[in-house]
Amino acid sequence: MGKAVPKNVKSRARMLAKDKSELFSQDFDKNKRALDSLELPFSKTIRNLVAGYITREMIKKAKKERKDKAFSERQQAPRIAA
Repeated sequence: MGKAVPKNVKSRARMLAKDKSELFSQDFDKNKRALDSLELPFSKTIRNLVAGYITREMIKKAKKERKDKAFSERQQAPRIAA
C-alpha cells in the first residue's frame, strides 16, 4: 500500500500540470528533470513527491482518454440486428 500524499504536494502538482502540461509525461525521471528546469524552490523530497504525483495523474489521464475513445468508437459502430 502506498503512502498518503500531502495536500500541499497535490495542489502544487495539479497547478503545475495544468499550467505547464506540455513539459510533463508519464515518465517519472523526465518529470523530475522538468521540475528541475523550472528552477522552483523545492527540496529534493518535495520535488520527487510532486513529480510522482504528476506522473500518476498523467497515467490516469491517458487511461481515461483511451477508455473514452473506445467507448465513443463502440457508440459509433453500426449495430447488427439479429
